[in-house]
Amino acid sequence: MKKLIIGALLCAVAHTSFAKDPQFSDYPAKAYNGKPAKLLLNNETARLFKTRLSAALSQKPVFAGEYVLTGWGCGAECLSYTFVNKRTGQVVEQDFGGETGDEIQKYKLDSNLLITRGSEFDDDYNEIGSNTNYYLMKNGKLELIKKVPNKK
Repeated sequence: MKKLIIGALLCAVAHTSFAKDPQFSDYPAKAYNGKPAKLLLNNETARLFKTRLSAALSQKPVFAGEYVLTGWGCGAECLSYTFVNKRTGQVVEQDFGGETGDEIQKYKLDSNLLITRGSEFDDDYNEIGSNTNYYLMKNGKLELIKKVPNKK
């Protein structure tokens, strides 16, 4: 009987230490269908890329119910991008892409969950590792909720 109880406890501990990754359905969002807001120029990205970000507000939302995704060139074979809130005009301060930024992997209109791939680099910009990052859109900001190292 003792062995059975100890075995059950070990299984429970093992199960909780390998908790499942966040799921889109765990973080629902409602789609915004109203009139687009004017772009807010309250951060550096918004001021530098005003024309591109303003134009993006005419698109349909693709993430977290009310965010459009847009990008701009940052050099040869380089693309940076971010989200803009169609309802408020606020630009998300976290940029993606570029030379060393996270690459967006998955997102959904009806979820506040964003999945990215982030890389770690040595001093010579050689990739030495990567992570799958799970972000939650909360009050207009992306909050990292889980980071899972990718196997090589």
